[in-house]
Amino acid sequence: MERSISILGWSAAALSTGVAGWALYKWCSLRRYVDNLTCNKYTTEEEVRKQLVHHFVDIDNLMHLKDLISPTADNYHERLAKLCADACDKFGSGKLRVLDVGCGVGGASFHLTKHFAEVIGADTSHEMLAAGQHLKQFSEYVSPLTSEGGKHIKLYKIKVSDDCQRDKVEFLEMDVCSRFNVVGFDCVLVSNVLTDLKYPKTFLQNLTEGVPPKGILVIADPFLWPGGPEEKLDGDGSVKTIALLGRILGDSWSNRQTTSMPLYVPQSERVAQVASAEVSVWQRLPDADSSD
Repeated sequence: MERSISILGWSAAALSTGVAGWALYKWCSLRRYVDNLTCNKYTTEEEVRKQLVHHFVDIDNLMHLKDLISPTADNYHERLAKLCADACDKFGSGKLRVLDVGCGVGGASFHLTKHFAEVIGADTSHEMLAAGQHLKQFSEYVSPLTSEGGKHIKLYKIKVSDDCQRDKVEFLEMDVCSRFNVVGFDCVLVSNVLTDLKYPKTFLQNLTEGVPPKGILVIADPFLWPGGPEEKLDGDGSVKTIALLGRILGDSWSNRQTTSMPLYVPQSERVAQVASAEVSVWQRLPDADSSD
């Protein structure tokens, strides 16, 4: 009798372990699926087309959207580039080298050339970088955008502004979370990409190595995290992203200013995503053993 009970107990334990193991396997599979969706989103031809219109087409050329969206949301990447330059001037940083993290098709990268001597546009999407490289070489492009989500399209002229100095830009395929061996940047721009990074906390912690004292970090994002900032920034739900950034950047950085910047991303001829990015400017402080 005791042997039968023992066998039943071991069987129940094995069954429970098996169910728990299967549940863990399914959860891990789901997480990998979600991560792949985030990564693969920016490699599709459809997304590249949307980003080209988002980065380079003025709202006046979007006939069905211009009366719905405030003019203050136009030219988002140009405004960001100027904010970076103004912050460097205001807080005494140089303007030699700037890194545009998650540069996509290069809208902000090209505008940064008006203010900085050298611009590095970094992204993990080969497709986005290829579009940016094409614009660097030829300055113009014609991009289709779906009219209603199907095969009917409208063509838009994509053009880099004549006052941008395209030869100053270098596009690099780089995962900033896994390697950050390019150092010496006076300014780092992280626009609408922090929530897409696989390990944003690691990236932020490593930034101290890539930016010298007095250097500027600009983080612009509406902060719609897939699992909330608690999941990737180790928050507890008591504070929002801006406070978590302060905790992670620690004593090496100081938050100099925070503002809001409106933007929109066209999805089709009559549909656009509208958001307000929180833009925070951080300055790298002197090292503890520095006399500066």
